[in-house]
Amino acid sequence: MDTRNLSSLSQLESNVAKLLDERQQLKEQLDSLQLVCERQRKEMVRAHAEMTELQKQYRLLRTAYALAGNTEQREAAKKQITKLIETIDKALEYLAL
Repeated sequence: MDTRNLSSLSQLESNVAKLLDERQQLKEQLDSLQLVCERQRKEMVRAHAEMTELQKQYRLLRTAYALAGNTEQREAAKKQITKLIETIDKALEYLAL
């Protein structure tokens, strides 16, 4: 082999070594980002569950305040409860068919 071929081969080996190093670094970065993504996904699921529970508590509290509040608020709460009961009755009728 002549000097030029040896130089090209040496350059190629150097480039391959650099690419392998970069590949390893990117793989480690990907693994790290996947862990962060999974943690964020779990946090989002937890936050969603918490938000759903807080919404439920808010509705219950709002109903309780309406029942304990003035006459107008009590009437609105009673109407809302009546509508819910009617909806449940209709659902039960459909299930009975």
